[in-house]
Amino acid sequence: MSGRGTYRDLEIAMVRGSRTDPGIEMARLLRALRDQAGISVREMERRSRDRRGGNGRVVPGLSKTTVSALIHQEKPTWPTREQFDAFVDTCLTHARAHGRNLPTHLGDEKGLGRRYAELSTRRARQAGRPPAAASPAPVPRQLPPAIGGFVGRSREMAELTALLSAEDARPPSVVIAAVSGSPGVGKTALALHWAHLVRDAFPDGSLYVNLRGGDRDALAPEDVLEGFLRALNVAKDGIPPLLDDRARLYRSVLDKRRTLVVLDNAASVQQVRPLLPASPGSMAIVTSRTRLTGLIVQEGAHPLPVDLLPAAEAHELLRQVVGADRTAAEPEAVAEITRMCACLPLALRIAAERIAIHPHDGLADLAAELGVEHERLGVLETEDVSVRTAFALSYQDLPEEAAHLFRLLALHPGPDISTRAAEALAGLGPAQTRRRLDRLTQAHLLEETGKGRYRFHDLLRCYAREVLAEERERAAEAAEEHRRAEDRLIAWYAHSAAAVSRMLAPSPSAYQPVPAPPPAGCRPERFAGHADALRWCDAERANLVAATRRAAESGGNEAWQIPTTLMFACYLGAYVVADWMALLEPALPAVRRAGEPNAEGVILFSLGLVHWQAHRFDESVACFQEAAGLWRSTGYRWGEGSALHKLAETYALQQRFEEAERLFRKVLATAEELGERWGRGNVLVSLGNLCKSAGRTEEAIAYLNEALTTYRDTRPDLVGNGAALIGLGDVHRSLGRHDRAIDYYRQALTSSHEGGSRGDEVRTLYHLGESLFHAGQAEEAYRVLSEAMAVFDELGDPRADAARDLIDKICAGHGPPPADGGGP
Repeated sequence: MSGRGTYRDLEIAMVRGSRTDPGIEMARLLRALRDQAGISVREMERRSRDRRGGNGRVVPGLSKTTVSALIHQEKPTWPTREQFDAFVDTCLTHARAHGRNLPTHLGDEKGLGRRYAELSTRRARQAGRPPAAASPAPVPRQLPPAIGGFVGRSREMAELTALLSAEDARPPSVVIAAVSGSPGVGKTALALHWAHLVRDAFPDGSLYVNLRGGDRDALAPEDVLEGFLRALNVAKDGIPPLLDDRARLYRSVLDKRRTLVVLDNAASVQQVRPLLPASPGSMAIVTSRTRLTGLIVQEGAHPLPVDLLPAAEAHELLRQVVGADRTAAEPEAVAEITRMCACLPLALRIAAERIAIHPHDGLADLAAELGVEHERLGVLETEDVSVRTAFALSYQDLPEEAAHLFRLLALHPGPDISTRAAEALAGLGPAQTRRRLDRLTQAHLLEETGKGRYRFHDLLRCYAREVLAEERERAAEAAEEHRRAEDRLIAWYAHSAAAVSRMLAPSPSAYQPVPAPPPAGCRPERFAGHADALRWCDAERANLVAATRRAAESGGNEAWQIPTTLMFACYLGAYVVADWMALLEPALPAVRRAGEPNAEGVILFSLGLVHWQAHRFDESVACFQEAAGLWRSTGYRWGEGSALHKLAETYALQQRFEEAERLFRKVLATAEELGERWGRGNVLVSLGNLCKSAGRTEEAIAYLNEALTTYRDTRPDLVGNGAALIGLGDVHRSLGRHDRAIDYYRQALTSSHEGGSRGDEVRTLYHLGESLFHAGQAEEAYRVLSEAMAVFDELGDPRADAARDLIDKICAGHGPPPADGGGP
């Protein structure tokens, strides 16, 4: 048959009406197609071998016998749909491979498919039976198994369920949840666990893909769409080649369907956007190590950040994998393992696996291995999963400027870092630093804990230190760069602390150490007032301790300069006893090596205050005496007077009233000689308190009123004013005049709070609670005393026990304590 005749036969076969037998029409159609394609029966057998059908099942090839039977002109065999598809596909593939230009109708695979359906229907009618119903297309159920031993995440699960439940209350739209978090935090586990729980809410199926966002070979959205469309029963030849066309077809197929789409481990919004369903009733869950901000802003996705597990849930995860008996037997080891795994689910699962496969090892053995920080990440890996690898995938995706800051942050010695401190560490301006910090938080390699404050969790800190060390090994100049960065950071803390001292110093005569000029790129903090300076001290408390220790390790003067400049902040109660002592421990040997006697006096004076606050009065006496002697030897009279003043106050607390009064009068004379009205006011308050303790109440009131006048005649001193008001309240409380005492205490609270003296504020709260109790205001007394007790506990102050005892009396309904006002 000529080519022209073959095409004519095919054309006739495709348009011929119902007069011809459908079987003969089918045979003519197939014979014409084979002839036009120019393929032999033998070649058809070879090419069609083990072809896959549309449902993914392997279809046996077309044998020579089968092909001959299908195209027999008189008694042809009717082809199954799979045989027909194999025949057409083999012919068209051969034609394309040999450059044969087929006529339009012949090359239209869809048209041939429609013709098969028409002939099948006509054949069934002629046989007197209804056409066979097509098998229902399988509903895609692509979710991988949920991760076993899932614990916690009740908040996140509730949020996802609420999104689904609230669907009817919103304008018609697809629901999108953007689940983000650091590497290994359990984003996939959460998404799959919830998806399996709600799968019945999506009768049209569930689609899943791991987009491999952390890999170099992240999936292209057009490839994902091809897989999704095939799963949704779109024939391969019906899938267009271009991304936009595939996305439109995908949305069309999902239209009016209720489908769950899980897009796991997404690299970017651009990768995700074409894969989102558009039909109301469907839902997409996207997990990513980045925040996917564009998805939230433009597509209205609901942000669902996933954090580290709470400690209790981390313990439960270990218990489920390891077993209740083993975890119950070693609770301390469980707590240590949890802490050193940073409550990161991936790390906990690896640790649990190590425990489970070594039944004869104790949990304490693993805790000891994890305790070696530079080996910790090596412990937390198996043959196929590793915490280090999880972090590395995110780190390698960073632009170099952000990766550089990530490495430098490993130099920071404290638990968190402010934006301003990060600027000093990097030697960059605010805008540049903020961009880099934002990039790290978006990648969940750094956590923003509050306004302008950031932190690593412990395992990320280990990883940052590893890559920092690797940089030093690769580049000789890196070590010098790291040293300069650390110098800028420690200098920033020292100069910012010096700014605190200048703000809080009660007198121009107070000793002020002057650090070396700050290096380039170090811009210390500036403070608007007392409260601002004290807030900074509170926020940076642990970092200042860490910076002091780091300076001591390197032999820097900041080891004694930082504690010296923070003395006034500590005195005002900005630091708890333990932190204040931690500041001072490395400072004393450092200042003695530096040969700075005035600064040494400040350190000794501060140590005396710490002991005084902890009611270790003998140690206080020794420190104040040594400080006074040092300052006397240098001629620093203001300092000597301050030390003698606190020494006298300590004597008074030890009921050594005569020695105390003698010293007070000596200090008063020195203050008047130096023209120090602030110092004069302080001594008058102390004399008033001494007279009150000795039962000389009229003298006490006179001294305290004179102190108030002195403070008001000089520059405003809220702290001194508050101390005088506290003293007046104490006197009236001791006389049983509780209404008067309450009035003074309330005034003192205002002054102490506005002046930033946390110590005076909490002392006032305690005595106000006492007077309220005496005055019959038990409910208010309970509230005030509870507040005082909490602060005393936080500060490590023994007076917490006295507050607790009085609260117990209130709760027990006992009468008021004796009217002599005994107590702290």
